Amino acid sequence: MTGAPLGDELLMSELGDKVADHIHQVWLTGHRISEEQAGRDPLAPRMRPIDDASLVNINVPWSALHPDRKKANQRMGLFAITALRAFALTSLTPEQRIEIAAAIHEFWLKENSYARGGPLDKPFAELPEAEAQKDLDVVDIALKVFSASFTHA
Repeated sequence: MTGAPLGDELLMSELGDKVADHIHQVWLTGHRISEEQAGRDPLAPRMRPIDDASLVNINVPWSALHPDRKKANQRMGLFAITALRAFALTSLTPEQRIEIAAAIHEFWLKENSYARGGPLDKPFAELPEAEAQKDLDVVDIALKVFSASFTHA
């Protein structure tokens, strides 16, 4: 984003924040439904690292999410918006949707060192359907937010 006008950077940041909030809400709803369907407590803490020594619960609403975990979602939201913007995409072919979801998965792996060597440390095409859907959800949310920014501007 080097050389972009300040207003443009602000718009991209705001769009990334909107995507981040929506990403978390979609994940939270899906997580709680799947936990309940599996007979587990849907409100039980789900711990994730924020640094080398600390864990925080991510099974909370966006407003209560730890600022470091919010930043991680915001970086992913900005990454997704930037990918769409690079091609001025306000609609996607199925192939483009998969390509961007694969890039988002790679971005997520780089951002989440705890996942390295685990069951999700594989190419997007090899992910279980439920895990791939999370990356596709990010694409869909980013596309919705990005498209709306042009229709409501």
